[in-house]
Amino acid sequence: MAKKTADKRKSEFKSLSIDEIHEKYSDSAEGLFNFINTEENSENIILIDYIKSRPISDIIILDKVCFSNWTSFRSIITDLKSLDEDNFSYYANRYNINLEDYNEITADFKTSSNKKIHREIKKVLYLVGKDWKN
Repeated sequence: MAKKTADKRKSEFKSLSIDEIHEKYSDSAEGLFNFINTEENSENIILIDYIKSRPISDIIILDKVCFSNWTSFRSIITDLKSLDEDNFSYYANRYNINLEDYNEITADFKTSSNKKIHREIKKVLYLVGKDWKN
């Protein structure tokens, strides 16, 4: 009985493709396509806007935590210590960071101990957790 009901609901569900929407609504749907075709989904847009509101060192740490493939704190620390001017354009375009501030923060990461960076990551994550609870 339950399977039959589920099959009925499934068969009544109809999805729309982008092509079908464009064919049906033509030019009036153009704004929708611009939103759909963006690289970022809505969750990422909200997260990026939040990250932009943080201090620059937090921005870089949070970006590494949220948008890189890491396996441990050690891999995040290694990534932070390996940042250089080649990575600047990514942060400038995504978070509007200027070169002087970026160089200052990356130099600080390079000279800091792994333990200090680990504590900083944990502190940032704790503060972000408090922000998101409120």
